[in-house]
Amino acid sequence: MAAQLLSPTPTSWELDERMGLGPRIGVFFHNCLQQNPHVFIFVWVVGGLVTALVCGLALQHAYRLSQKPLTLLRGYYLQCLIFPVTWGLSAYFTLLCPRTALLSELMQGISEAAVIANFSTILFMILCLESYRSQPTQHGYDAEQPPAVPKMSSTIFKALAQQGPKPHFAVLPFFCLCGPCFRKHDMEPKHLLRVSWLVRQYVYVMFVMSIFGMWCAMSLPAEIAEHVKLIMSIALKISGFTAVYGLFVLYKATYDLLHEWNTTVKFLSIKFVILLSIVQKRFLGMLVKKLLPKEADSCLFEPGYPHNLEQVVNFWSQFLIVLEI
Repeated sequence: MAAQLLSPTPTSWELDERMGLGPRIGVFFHNCLQQNPHVFIFVWVVGGLVTALVCGLALQHAYRLSQKPLTLLRGYYLQCLIFPVTWGLSAYFTLLCPRTALLSELMQGISEAAVIANFSTILFMILCLESYRSQPTQHGYDAEQPPAVPKMSSTIFKALAQQGPKPHFAVLPFFCLCGPCFRKHDMEPKHLLRVSWLVRQYVYVMFVMSIFGMWCAMSLPAEIAEHVKLIMSIALKISGFTAVYGLFVLYKATYDLLHEWNTTVKFLSIKFVILLSIVQKRFLGMLVKKLLPKEADSCLFEPGYPHNLEQVVNFWSQFLIVLEI
């Protein structure tokens, strides 16, 4: 009697709540290998090989960077390698067990925000270097006076001012078509501070929203959690586009000065995978709803909710992310 009181038999409602995230890895493997073994073995093998390749390339780049002189710039470049490794591993873990999709989204979101903030810091550091190089060298030396060291801030703004006034804030994704409406001006300290804040706010918003979103998914009823998730996704998209806008402002302001550093390639390489993952998930959702028969049975279906296709979309979306990274 005491044992029964300590460990009561769970009701069907409690079992359903526990299975809301999907089957655990053992049940998932068993069901998928019984229903369609060739497809899932192909996905797991190819995904594993690509993930191993991504990790190997990241280690190779890390080794090459470790041979460079010890600088802050090298440290920030090393931190950027976290982005492909985190996205690749988290996506592959979702292929092994779709139950971990929430954790994967949290890891991918936080690493995305961190690498965007890192990229803005790298741009500022490169801007400091190029601004210092662009200034004429002072000749003459007075042994009685210490060498004059120019303030880095004034050096940066002098280098930016040499490019002439521009409508710096008429850029993607908000005001790219509003160039004539913006006055041309030189970049001032207050502008760079605002741009830095536009980028870094995304780090804080993503961190808070990701953790709060996981808590909602684990604790609230499914319908309420879906509504909360929708509201948070809208807020995250607004915050993300704001960060991208800040990066575009900084990119446009420093393009002429930093073109030798291939900042365009670096910028596009970061945003390509992020934007593609958003678009392809929407496209996969529409494709699955149209092409998947209503009477179809799949190990990807959420137990007890065969009409909920979110697990199916998450699985194939993460597989595409593995291939794209």
